[in-house]
Amino acid sequence: MQKIISTICLIMGLFIITACNQSPYFQSIAKDKLDQKSYAVGYGSASQTYQDKVDNAYDIDAFIKGVTQFYNGEITQPIKQIRANTLNKMLDHNIYAYYNGILFASDLKQNFYHLNAQCWTLTDTQSMIQGIYEAINDLKNNNVKHNDYISKGYDEILHLCVKKMANK
Repeated sequence: MQKIISTICLIMGLFIITACNQSPYFQSIAKDKLDQKSYAVGYGSASQTYQDKVDNAYDIDAFIKGVTQFYNGEITQPIKQIRANTLNKMLDHNIYAYYNGILFASDLKQNFYHLNAQCWTLTDTQSMIQGIYEAINDLKNNNVKHNDYISKGYDEILHLCVKKMANK
């Protein structure tokens, strides 16, 4: 009887550890459901921006939480204030990564608006978040992708955005 209880406790313990280890802010999308252009923009922008800035200690979950909360409209603090908070170098690494996620998401969205306000409407934020998450993860593992999927996604968003700008 004690062996059965021990086995059940071990299985429950492993289940709890596994459940707690998953980032609640990142829900992976099946590859066939991804919006290629949004994924490509997220992946490419994050890999270029954070190249040489992400190491093994970088808190990806905190970063992606900031990105996700920004895109879901959950950030009430002004971006200017968040930017000022990151200048304080005494932040814990997870808080710093969280703020950086918010700032990255804000800057990326703002870059779309600099082109044309309609360009942002062409994106799927969940696919973009997945691209950002995978890029930061690949940077952490020193395994960044440069492939046709990402190139074609970039080409598609540029083509569609230019088309929107021409139809103003």
